[in-house]
Amino acid sequence: MQIGLKERKPSRVIFVRHLETPATQMRDTVRADPLYLEYETLLFRKAPHQELERVGKALLSKFGYLPPDAELPIMPGQEEWGRRIGEAVTRRYGMVDQRERSPYKRTRQTNELLTEGSSDLSSAPSYDNPNIRERGFGKADIYPVANLYFVDHPEEYQAMQAYTSRYPYPKSEKRREWKRRMKRQARRYERAEIYDGKTTMVVAHSRVIGNQIEFLTQPSWFERKILGRPDTKYKEITVSTGSITVLEERSRNIITGRRRYRVVSLDEKVA
Repeated sequence: MQIGLKERKPSRVIFVRHLETPATQMRDTVRADPLYLEYETLLFRKAPHQELERVGKALLSKFGYLPPDAELPIMPGQEEWGRRIGEAVTRRYGMVDQRERSPYKRTRQTNELLTEGSSDLSSAPSYDNPNIRERGFGKADIYPVANLYFVDHPEEYQAMQAYTSRYPYPKSEKRREWKRRMKRQARRYERAEIYDGKTTMVVAHSRVIGNQIEFLTQPSWFERKILGRPDTKYKEITVSTGSITVLEERSRNIITGRRRYRVVSLDEKVA
C-alpha cells in the first residue's frame, strides 16, 4: 500500500519554535521564588482564601501581570539570533516552498526575523494558521503562572476546590479541545494537497510542535498490527526556544494519499 518517493519530492515540515518572550523568564523566576512555593503549599492545603490572597498579592506586586498571551512580544536583542536561524534553515535544508505561523505576535515577529536572514525564505509565501496557535488558558493568561488567577477571584477558588483534575479557567481551551485541534492539523499535514511534495516552514509553540511530532510519527495500523512496530517514541516532547525540528515524509498510501513522517532533526539549536 506504500508508494515510493522516487517520482515525486517528499513532503517536509520544518518546525521552528518562536524566540524568547518575557513570560518565559518571568514564569521561571516566579516558580523559583520562596513566596510562590508558599503559595503552592496553600493551594495544595486548600487554605482559606485570605491566606492565599496575602501571599498571592505579594507575588503579583513583585512581578506584575502579563499582556494577553496572543499579544506577548519577543524580547529585544534577539534580532541577530533570529536571522541566523533563518539562514541555518535554508543552508541545511534547502528551499522552502511556503511558510506558516501561529497568529500570535511572538510567532509573527520570529517569522519576520527568519526571513531577514535568508532571501530564499522571504520569497516563499507566508500565512497565519490558527490551528497551530498556543493552547489558551482564558482569563488566566495574564498571570505569570496560571494558578495565580485565584488571587483575584475568590469565587473561582472555591469552585476549583471541588475539582479532582486541572481546573478549567474561564474562557480557556479544554484539554480535549486542544488535542482535537492538534489532531486536526496533523491530519492536514498528512493529507492536505497544499503540503503534498512541498517543504513547509512552520513557526509555532513548543507544545504545538511536540504534539505534531507525536501524531505525525505514529506508525500505521498495518505497521503496528502486522509488522509489530511499537507506538511512536516521541511523546510529550519539549523543544527549545529558537530550535529547528524537521519531519520528512517516509511513505505514502497509494489509495488514500496519507503521508507518514519520520524525524530528520529534533530540537536542533542554532548558536
